[in-house]
Amino acid sequence: MRVTGADERYEGHKTRSLRVPMLPPMFVSFEGLGQCGIGYSRKHLIDMVKRNEFPRPVRLSKNRIAWRWPDIQEWASTREPLREISEADLVQSAE
Repeated sequence: MRVTGADERYEGHKTRSLRVPMLPPMFVSFEGLGQCGIGYSRKHLIDMVKRNEFPRPVRLSKNRIAWRWPDIQEWASTREPLREISEADLVQSAE
């Protein structure tokens, strides 16, 4: 993003860059869930939402839904690992 200085005119040649810090996402799409390690199918997620086992998505537009990032973080923090990973599992996965 480029911002023109206050003392410069629109036609001016001088501009300076403004660095904007990266903010955490507000919403996560279905594809984004997969990138977060939540690899459930759409049907399974909808079934989980109906059973109140997964956060309810919000409608962003007529054809687009997404989940609120804080809701996904809260859901993930309440999940327990299915099993502990042993040293033997780590060695096998590295080979």
